[in-house]
Amino acid sequence: MVGIGVGQKFRRTYSDRLSTTGSRIEHTVERIIEKKIREIRFAISTPLLVVAAVDSRNKEGADFHCDGVRDEFQINKAIREAGKGGGGEIILLEGNYSISETIKIEKHNITLSGEGNLTIIKLADNADTIMIQIGKLPSTNAANNFIIKDMVLDGNKGNQSGTNDILTLNEDEVLIERCTIKNSINDGISGAVDVDFVTINNCIINNNTKSGILIKGQLWKINNNWIKNNSDHGISVVGTAGTVQTGLINGNHIISNGDEGIRLEATTGGCDFFIVTNNIILGNDVGILLVDGGCNYTTIMQNVVVTNSSAQITDNGTKTIPNGARGTNSLALDDHNQIAL
Repeated sequence: MVGIGVGQKFRRTYSDRLSTTGSRIEHTVERIIEKKIREIRFAISTPLLVVAAVDSRNKEGADFHCDGVRDEFQINKAIREAGKGGGGEIILLEGNYSISETIKIEKHNITLSGEGNLTIIKLADNADTIMIQIGKLPSTNAANNFIIKDMVLDGNKGNQSGTNDILTLNEDEVLIERCTIKNSINDGISGAVDVDFVTINNCIINNNTKSGILIKGQLWKINNNWIKNNSDHGISVVGTAGTVQTGLINGNHIISNGDEGIRLEATTGGCDFFIVTNNIILGNDVGILLVDGGCNYTTIMQNVVVTNSSAQITDNGTKTIPNGARGTNSLALDDHNQIAL
């Protein structure tokens, strides 16, 4: 029988310990965020208001009727009506909605939901505006608990000349799920200010001129999305002075973005304790980039990072888990990532 050497025992024990540590951190972050999601879902209940597009079927019972021109007027009217009662859900029936100004959600406990790929909101030609804005800018921290789900948001970038995002977040506690967010002339989803407790689940975010998702804030959870063909970054995390930012990027397909698939940048602030795990990252310029030493204790584990043209993983961070070394370009092997050219 061949014995196991001391070095092999150490490597196995060390690897197991790091894997356990990473899992504990991930589970802690998930518990915090899932608690917030439950609070959001519980807070948002009645009333229920229905908006119909000009081409919706069975629209006779709708509370608000759009005519295909400046449909944001009826949608905003429904949102304001729900806000009077402390919140509620606005359902956009299947159909095509055209908006020329921003849909504004500025009150607590609002859900805006569609009927999946059959509900399409498109920015009108030359509108040059944000499509949906959550909260006021500058932020007043006066509202929270928002849900956007089950719809297609089309920024119609070929017919715009401004620099506006599709979805701009100015307040905390936002859940975005099962949406397609495409064709922005700027970012697909952007935290315009430090926004916390944002969860993005099961979305398709593609063909935006800048980043698919731009994060400014902490305790973001980006889970099980397809983020592809964005001209700049798939996901960009930008630290802000005086804040410690943390979050979870898990289970996403991040494919064929023009710059980095995932970019973490501390700049003058903190970008600490981010967990990047179980993602498939391929066909970007760089797979994962930790820009500077202000990215502390980033966990990068169990990702498949392949066929990115300039580099797979470039780690300029500090105390990356489990590797720990600054300036490492290949976090494979002991780090449980699959990396290949």
